[in-house]
Amino acid sequence: MRIAVDTNVLVSAFLSPRSAPAAILSLILSKRVELCLDVRIVDEYRDVLSRPKFGFSERDIDKFIAFLWREGVWVIPDILPAHPFPDASDSMFIEVAHAANAFCLTTGNMRHFPERARFGVKVLTPADFLKTLKTP
Repeated sequence: MRIAVDTNVLVSAFLSPRSAPAAILSLILSKRVELCLDVRIVDEYRDVLSRPKFGFSERDIDKFIAFLWREGVWVIPDILPAHPFPDASDSMFIEVAHAANAFCLTTGNMRHFPERARFGVKVLTPADFLKTLKTP
């Protein structure tokens, strides 16, 4: 199953090892779920994870980014027509999920992805995504 993951989910995963975002990260690292990526997303992951306020080690970040380069599902998305996002940079997650025909985009900030700007991409919270895995 292919998914796209908003940066806030990864940050939460690293900060809270027993959380729903951490369970999603575990699925990615164990290759039970494929993470859809493009260069913009990986750059944002690195930039955000490197912020001093989080205290993540540069070595751990480098190892994670190297894993993404090796194991991620890389796409070259079309830039979709402009839609109002509270943060314009969030459009890249919808674009990648759309191009990869991903099952969903998972985010902790549902309000950042208004229905009118999703282009048919399913957007789920981490908890809701995990629930879909448990239903037959």
